[in-house]
Amino acid sequence: MNVDLKPTLWRTCRTLANRRRLRLLRSLLRKSPQTVGQAAAGVGMPVDVASLYLRMLQARGLVRCERSGREVFYSDRADPLVSSAPGMLKAMRAALGPGEGPLRNAMFALTAFTHPRRIRIVRALGTRAMTTEDLGRVTGISPRALERHLDKLHRRGVLSWDEDRVMWSEKPSPLVQALVREASAE
Repeated sequence: MNVDLKPTLWRTCRTLANRRRLRLLRSLLRKSPQTVGQAAAGVGMPVDVASLYLRMLQARGLVRCERSGREVFYSDRADPLVSSAPGMLKAMRAALGPGEGPLRNAMFALTAFTHPRRIRIVRALGTRAMTTEDLGRVTGISPRALERHLDKLHRRGVLSWDEDRVMWSEKPSPLVQALVREASAE
């Protein structure tokens, strides 16, 4: 039986949009596998918190764990049952360079996709510019809520938006591009 788990992109982005979880993921992307204790020590957090965060990342298909005796090892391998995980993991690997800048930039991009209505907007936009009125009609989002979500997507570099037209940003970050692809495929 071939099962394909499809965790929602907005929930995956909510899981990732946390500096401590991103540091933990980055640590695994640099050196894998690691025990929970090694991963926790590497990023300076309590073992119980690291364990919780690693399980959260595992639930999204972004890391895998294997037990060996009393130890649990986590690795930067995507869960084969989660079809979106390899693409997300590849995008995160490219985005999470050393230092605080890449973490801040990743957080910035991820928070654009942490609400199901913003995913709906991205999907509805497709390959063409749309009026805000048409976008509201297609998505079923009220004008006030649509304005709020468009503002967030604009501030995060996903969309350009003037008084009446919504279009893709001219220079989205590579992570935003990957997230748009994932949103469109959902």
